Amino acid sequence: MEQFAVAQAKIAKTHIVGTQAAVTALMQFMNSFAPAFIGIIARRMPPTVRKSSIDAYVALMENMHASREKFIGILEEYNLAGYSLPQGLRRSINNTTSQMINGKSTTPSVADFRLHK
Repeated sequence: MEQFAVAQAKIAKTHIVGTQAAVTALMQFMNSFAPAFIGIIARRMPPTVRKSSIDAYVALMENMHASREKFIGILEEYNLAGYSLPQGLRRSINNTTSQMINGKSTTPSVADFRLHK
């Protein structure tokens, strides 16, 4: 794309200083080349948009994973401090995270996170 932009400056210069034969040959080439270039750019757009979407989802998943690990670390610290976690809490966190990733977001109940000493 950048090379095409640089070439445009050279093409403009050829129009100014070139002979009529050079300008005619250049225009014939550009008339053949330009539609192909536009076609390539048009076909490139859907994969580019798809890649951006994938990158956004990857960033969200990495952020969610980091938040989940941080939350589990906090719960483990509470556990080490003498609190006992309700049975199946880790499973509940995993299920909730999986549902959020799959678009079936649910909010866990407060009872799921109640700590017992």
